[in-house]
Amino acid sequence: MNPGRVLLIACALLFVESHAADRPSPLRGALSLHASFDGRLDADFAVGDSKLYTAPTGNRSQGRAGLPESNQVIHAKGDGRFGDALRFTQKMRPVVFFKGEKNLGYKSNNWNGALSCWLRLDPNKDLQPGYCDPLQFVAQSWDEGNMFLEFSKDHTPRHFRYAMQPQKRSWNPQNRGWEAFAEMDRPMVAVHQPPFTREKWTHVAFCFANVNSGSRDGWGRLYLDGKEGALSRTGNSSLTGMKARAR
Repeated sequence: MNPGRVLLIACALLFVESHAADRPSPLRGALSLHASFDGRLDADFAVGDSKLYTAPTGNRSQGRAGLPESNQVIHAKGDGRFGDALRFTQKMRPVVFFKGEKNLGYKSNNWNGALSCWLRLDPNKDLQPGYCDPLQFVAQSWDEGNMFLEFSKDHTPRHFRYAMQPQKRSWNPQNRGWEAFAEMDRPMVAVHQPPFTREKWTHVAFCFANVNSGSRDGWGRLYLDGKEGALSRTGNSSLTGMKARAR
């Protein structure tokens, strides 16, 4: 493992809140958070709090502004897709996050949106064992609904996945483990041979719609370098707790 090249993230959290189809809006008007990390850690634009925070664990109420005091995350000057980037050098317990309140444009009915970021790494050589989640949207409680991007832990090559996980009581009342489900039964999109490499940046985007609609019409899609992932998944996606924070 080369700890200096583990995971680079640039132009992260370009989050766009979708507007109703009968009221089209320019992209600029729909943008709710943009963090390029170019010259600064805090977001370039945010509807809510623009500061980047670190918490010692997943309990984000203990968060403080800035990166961890160790070198587990580095503000990598000049190493980004266009300017600077964040470099995650090793697996770690601290959480680096933006507060999701207002920034995610959460709605308790028919929530729509999209996210864009750039990643550079060789997941099969650079990541330590176990799951690696480059990004998560997390509610007050994980069981109340979440979204995440992840590299799988037990595959060669490692799969890259976008998951839109509803409230646990609605989709997993038996509390089964994530990998205990067949892939087609998980609320996710999986790419088995993703294009990530150390030599170039890979553009990652996902979009979702009809979240919290009360019907089985919720959907999410993943795109890598503009190409749609292997699957698109629909379902009754109830993410009732998402409005408070995301990491």
